[in-house]
Amino acid sequence: MRRIVRFGHLSAVLALALLVAGCAALRSQVEAPRVTLAAIGIESLGLLEQRFELTLRVQNPNGFPINISGMDYQVALNGAPFAAGVSNTGARVPASGEALVRVPVTANLLDTVQQVLKWRTAPPDAVEYALDGSVRLSGFDLRLPFEYSGSVPIQAGGG
Repeated sequence: MRRIVRFGHLSAVLALALLVAGCAALRSQVEAPRVTLAAIGIESLGLLEQRFELTLRVQNPNGFPINISGMDYQVALNGAPFAAGVSNTGARVPASGEALVRVPVTANLLDTVQQVLKWRTAPPDAVEYALDGSVRLSGFDLRLPFEYSGSVPIQAGGG
């Protein structure tokens, strides 16, 4: 009877080792998606925090579709931290394709006021942004990191 129990433990350890090796092999075969900022919308403006909705463009460079189960992300504007968020919003991104994903983000009053004061004294022609975080894939305990920076032009309102 003892040999059966030991063999059972050996089987469990072997199965766990194969699972870990499979996850490592999967990570090396899956290229991280490119995530860029497509739009920012205002959800609510409160005294201590502001809620925005980011529209992220997720591009899948892989030759197979990926199913996203969630994301975490941070946004900086003109080199200063602006907002952060997490979302369990799912999305299916086709092979060699893209999808728009809308996710919530929260900024605090101090960061927002600092940005507005900078823009008031020296209005920029464009806002530089940096976006970083990770994408979680459905069905796997796998996070794929992303990091992207770019600029968004600002158009002054006409009289």
